[in-house]
Amino acid sequence: MQAARNYHAMLAARALGRLAGLLQGALASAPCPAAREALSALLTPALAAQLANPDPKPLLMHLNSSLLNPQARWIECLQTHDFCFNNSRWLAKYF
Repeated sequence: MQAARNYHAMLAARALGRLAGLLQGALASAPCPAAREALSALLTPALAAQLANPDPKPLLMHLNSSLLNPQARWIECLQTHDFCFNNSRWLAKYF
């Protein structure tokens, strides 16, 4: 099960890079300014830059690390916000 999750995470990271036109070589695609703008709004500049790497493992390891740095802190805040938002929607729906 974990191997499948890891594989899908790698495919998702590559898909985001291709969607924005960040990857080069065999994985290259046309630049998409709208996708780049959306990714720059969702990710920190350091994380967004890592989407240009054809090997998504460093990005995924960075996202899963428990080290405290500005990017990890931002991800933690986003996950907390998402958790609270989804729970408030669930509570509003059922209560």
